[in-house]
Amino acid sequence: MTAILPQRSSKPARGSRLLAIFAAQVMLISVALHRFDLLATPVATNLLAISAFGGLAALAMAGHALVRIWREGLLGGGHAVAGALIALLLLAGPLWHLPGLLTLPKINDISTDFSNPPKFEKISSLRAKDANPTRYPGVDNSEKQVLAYPDIRPLVLERSAEETFELIYEAVKRLDWEIVNERKPKGDTPGKIEAVTRTLLMGYRDDIAVRVSALTGKARIDVRSASRYGEHDFGANARRIARLFTEIKAGLERARQSLLSGFESLDEQQLQAPVPEALEGFAPNVGGAAFTLAWHEGFHAGQLSAVRRSLGLPLTMG
Repeated sequence: MTAILPQRSSKPARGSRLLAIFAAQVMLISVALHRFDLLATPVATNLLAISAFGGLAALAMAGHALVRIWREGLLGGGHAVAGALIALLLLAGPLWHLPGLLTLPKINDISTDFSNPPKFEKISSLRAKDANPTRYPGVDNSEKQVLAYPDIRPLVLERSAEETFELIYEAVKRLDWEIVNERKPKGDTPGKIEAVTRTLLMGYRDDIAVRVSALTGKARIDVRSASRYGEHDFGANARRIARLFTEIKAGLERARQSLLSGFESLDEQQLQAPVPEALEGFAPNVGGAAFTLAWHEGFHAGQLSAVRRSLGLPLTMG
């Protein structure tokens, strides 16, 4: 008669699976409640940290269990593997942000103008008391920004402030940011747009202020993007400003392509059509107006060259 010895099961293996499942439930519930504004951001962030530590503990337990299972022939390998896999999924987010944590500065407020950053006006009333202050952090913040994000600078367009404001407004709409305050430019008074955006997964709210200032024949765009919570933005605010500038430039290109397509569709008769009375001194017909617009800056550049030549100064072109 052969005796059959009972096989022992690994308790840490089962424990790792249960702990990982519990941590995953905490994470999923926190994300869902925060996304629908049913949980305050600090509470949700703390719960996420707890779930991450739970995942780390579950991974350690699973590793310890697998070693014992291999050495002692215990049961529970499936529990340990399940616990390890769930734990790794929980830790995917923190591991994704780890390079940014190690390489990017610990700042949460990015601006294209350090001396006079766009102010948060309406947004100041929207931030909770436990959120980051809306005042700009100062010199230390700007010095770190310059080293980490040297390309974040004002954008200057050869457009009027009014035209530029409309370009920005359309770009913000396309980015699906919520506009909470807007003021069109008027004379020497800059235009302004304040907007709020939310992160995709957690729904964290971050704030943006865009200022449009009139220059001589141009407009300057300054942008400030700041996190409502947390000391480290992992580069999100700099990416947000770059994305806005990219969208504005894309809007300019779409307008240019639309204009070109419109002119290309005109036949000879349409090109010879007279311009409105207000533009008669500018060009005799539609075709002439298009030609004059295309070479307008070239005409002025030639005039400047003639002036410089008469003053004995070197030419800047030609």
